[in-house]
Amino acid sequence: MSGSYIKVSFSTLEGGAQSCRSTAGQIRQQLDDLRAEVQRLAGEWEGEAQAAYQAKQQQWDQAAGDLQQVLERIATALSEAAQQYQATEQANAAIWGG
Repeated sequence: MSGSYIKVSFSTLEGGAQSCRSTAGQIRQQLDDLRAEVQRLAGEWEGEAQAAYQAKQQQWDQAAGDLQQVLERIATALSEAAQQYQATEQANAAIWGG
């Protein structure tokens, strides 16, 4: 693997983490807005229609929650990677008296 190297931009990693968090927040807000509108309409439903809606809403809520968790885990992983790369760079610089 001669000539192989990894170039890391700490700010790009942190920017990616922030972007994931921002996207998660935007998705959360849009889903909250959508839920409010649908619940307004669903308030008129009765019987089987209401039960079917509730069942699907629970599935949707679970999937949306899973998406939020994945985005947060990605953001955390990116932040941790940036921190580890910075720590490694500082340790390497210290070896050479930097």
